[in-house]
Amino acid sequence: MNVFRWSWVMLGAIAVAAPGCLLVQPLDDVSTDSAGSGGSGAGKAGAGPSPSGGKGGAGPSPSGGKGGGASGGRGGAGPTPTGGAPSVDFSYFTGTWKVTSGTITTDCGTGPIDTAAMPGTTDSLALGTTSDLILDKGTQCPILVDVNDLVATGQDGQTCDFSDASGTYHLEISFFDFIVGDDHMTATSHLTSVITLTSSGVDTVCDSNQELLYTR
Repeated sequence: MNVFRWSWVMLGAIAVAAPGCLLVQPLDDVSTDSAGSGGSGAGKAGAGPSPSGGKGGAGPSPSGGKGGGASGGRGGAGPTPTGGAPSVDFSYFTGTWKVTSGTITTDCGTGPIDTAAMPGTTDSLALGTTSDLILDKGTQCPILVDVNDLVATGQDGQTCDFSDASGTYHLEISFFDFIVGDDHMTATSHLTSVITLTSSGVDTVCDSNQELLYTR
């Protein structure tokens, strides 16, 4: 996802959590297990969607996924970066997707903060090598995903680090999926993560849930 979108949300959350100064207000029992259980953690903010049944739900294997073949796949298109069942057409996923709406819920210990997503921002999906696809390849926070039919699910245990004028961010991804609609022109994504902002040696830990709607 777009790291600037995350930064924007964090700035708003921290301003509410610690007006006038930056306070350490971590949530109780903040998870350090970025994978959850079975790759589909529901997150602790509680306000985000749980499209795969919450923690313990089944997800694609991080070692290979269920990619489609170049021949025999749905529509007959798409190479096979990691092999698997011939039921996936990666062209349904690859390319640029524009955010049309959605919500972002961030909890820095003082209660969830709901904000609207930023319409017009974009994310992209490209073919991967150790995964079927990569979301936002070449950015500071790419996400490796494996595909089953019209659902791309993030591999387990992914983290990333980036920084801006506010400080340094460490992101632990608990759950991510990207679901393409039957028309292959619309999609939704869900992201549950734990974000730690380090500023002037002080850590602020926030739980974040995103639900975004896209169109091509």
